[in-house]
Parts: sequence; structure tokens; C-alpha cells
Amino acid sequence: RLDNGQAGNDSPIEGLEEIDPIGKKIDQFKKETKSNEPPIRAMGVDNLRDLIVPRANTSTANAISFSSVSLKPTKEHIARVVGLISENLLDDDPFVYLSCVRALASITSFHPDFMIRKLSESYVDPAADIDFRLRIGEVLMFVVRRCGELLPKYAKSFAGIFIQSASVRYPLQTRNVSNTDDKGRYIPDLKQDASFSNEIDEEYRLRFRSSSMSNLADTVSVAPWAAIENASDIVDLVK
Repeated sequence: RLDNGQAGNDSPIEGLEEIDPIGKKIDQFKKETKSNEPPIRAMGVDNLRDLIVPRANTSTANAISFSSVSLKPTKEHIARVVGLISENLLDDDPFVYLSCVRALASITSFHPDFMIRKLSESYVDPAADIDFRLRIGEVLMFVVRRCGELLPKYAKSFAGIFIQSASVRYPLQTRNVSNTDDKGRYIPDLKQDASFSNEIDEEYRLRFRSSSMSNLADTVSVAPWAAIENASDIVDLVK
């Protein structure tokens, strides 16, 4: 129960509003992302995005006033929305998964430090599904192309994660990844890797490495200084 602001009156407020309207909206749109209909799932993704990145064309029904500090999305709201959108990245319908890519990129534009860190962690996570990592790569490249004046700040980080992923020539899943160098790159253990060689789909592994190298090439084409700073590591990729 909340006080209605009048001294000596501790009666409950009739018609008390939700104390977390954004959380309530997240619950509502989460249901849309679970729909059997692709257009509704895509709409749910867009609605979740609009809770974090208010847009001029957001419908009155879904809009929440952000003029009050209490109604601004918290870090918990952002993390929850990002998690729900990420769950739909592997949607079989291209319209839905591309909506997820655009939504995550849009949120990154407004919360770059948080989002670039989260996306980078997902992209280099050896335990994650490779298809999921490939689509996270699409998000990262979408961000690179629209980073604008912020690109100099993040270009080195983008180049670093693509170099790290492209430099891994051994199975990405089920192995012990604690054996890494000071840049976080995996140091091959031939005996250990041989024991898992038959458990990994070679085509997927090479596909991910090729995608990482392609992403790296696109990144340095937009930010050539990133190539200069990582020149020795890039040369190592072709050895």
C-alpha cells in the first residue's frame, strides 16, 4: 500500500496503478513473441524494442511516457528485453529473426557500452550454438555500419572479437576453454582437441570462422585504423 500524500490518511489508494508499468508491458509483449503466427512474433519484438528505444511512430496504445524518471527503463528492464529478443534470433521465419537483428542494433545505438559488451560475450562464447553466434555476428555488423561517430571508440573492440573467433581453428564446443592466451584466444591442445574432433560439425565450424573473417574484413574496411592496430594478429590468421 502507498500513501496518497495526505497526512493522517493511511487508507489504500483506489485504482492503484502498477508500480512497474514497463515490466507489465514486457510481460504483455513476451506473449506476442511466443505466438504461432510470425507477424505477431515480429510485432512483439518491435514492441519490446520500443520500450527501450522510444520511436516517434510508437502507437499510443503501447507508448509509455518517459518524461518521469520512474518510468525510464532500468538496467534490469533492458537486460530482460535483450534476453527475450535474443531468444527469437533463431526463429525459422526470416522476417522474425531480421526484426530481432534490427531491434538489438537499435538498442545498441542507445546503450552502446552495455550492449556491445553483451553481444561480444555471446559471439565469442564457445558453449553457445553456432547459428546463434552467427546471427549475433549479423547484429554486430549492423552496429558497425551504423555506428557513425562512435565507431573510433569501438572499432578496436569489434576487430578484436572477430580476430579472436577467426583465430580458433579447433572445435568450438565441448572442449575445456580455460587454456587461453593473454588476449583470450584459445591455445590448441592437440590431445584434447583430437578427442572431440568427431563431435563437432566441421562445416559449421569452418562456416563460423569464415564468417568471423568476413566480419573482420568489413570492419576494417569501415575503420582501417583498426587493421593497423591489429596488424600482427590479422597476419597470423593467414598462416
